[in-house]
Amino acid sequence: MPQRRRDTEETRNFKWKLEILKCKLAACIYDGAQKRHSHMNGIQRIQCWLRRRRYREGKILLRFIARDIRREILIVSAARIDEGIITGRVRTGNVLYISKGLVSQPEFEPVRELHVKEMWKWPGQGWGGLPDGTSIADRSKQKGSDSSQE
Repeated sequence: MPQRRRDTEETRNFKWKLEILKCKLAACIYDGAQKRHSHMNGIQRIQCWLRRRRYREGKILLRFIARDIRREILIVSAARIDEGIITGRVRTGNVLYISKGLVSQPEFEPVRELHVKEMWKWPGQGWGGLPDGTSIADRSKQKGSDSSQE
């Protein structure tokens, strides 16, 4: 039977130091995973947390972007929300025209990337209407005058 070596004090210290190093390495890896926003100040961290909470996958956001224009955004992916980008589908419609039956409810657009700072901008007039500055009422008047001239 081979004789078992006794651990000397030096080998015990080495094993102890090795365990300490393992723990420190595990802590560094854990901290690195937890602190992906270590370069940000407190306000930026709060903004990122709020964005991750507000822009979740499958959620529909709605906001009036003009007096009678409502935009709905269906969030498909929020993987790049820390960069300020989401992937979603947009539907924009004039609530008055839809409620009076002048136009049908629009469908969601195809999936595209949206910048959070730009997704609520409206290119049209503040009173609503169409993006080019006209209204459906103007178009219906033009159609009526065209049909009466024939």
